Amino acid sequence: MNMQEIEVLYEPPTAKEYVDLRAAAGMRERTIGSAEKGISNSVFWITLRNQGKLIGMGRLVGDGGTVVQITDIAVDPEQQEKGYGSFIFDQIQEFIIAEIPDDAFVCLFAEKEIAFFYQDRGFEFSQDKWPGMYWPCLDRVKINAQNKKS
Repeated sequence: MNMQEIEVLYEPPTAKEYVDLRAAAGMRERTIGSAEKGISNSVFWITLRNQGKLIGMGRLVGDGGTVVQITDIAVDPEQQEKGYGSFIFDQIQEFIIAEIPDDAFVCLFAEKEIAFFYQDRGFEFSQDKWPGMYWPCLDRVKINAQNKKS
């Protein structure tokens, strides 16, 4: 990994940069409004820039004490396979080790295709120990639409 041209910052991207990098990396779309709210409610951020352009990011969300979630690790497709994703993850993990209590629950969600990336770093599937669940966004959208009609 050649980090000579890369600027490492421990600050968030703009909401537009966040939305654009997620889209470029093939992640689910987010609106600028939800990005603005989410960005300001993060526990930790790391961003990578090349000549000012955002090329990588990752963050930690949660309460910073009992539970945190690693999320939004994304690297521009033109910059992938250079070790930047690993570097971002390592920086987040170092922050967790230094700043988050040892009894905190640390979790993440990953696409099946890249689960090996996290398994190689000590993460385990939770199903046997703690069945993971989520509430699909589309279900909430339908409920909100129905409530607005009432």
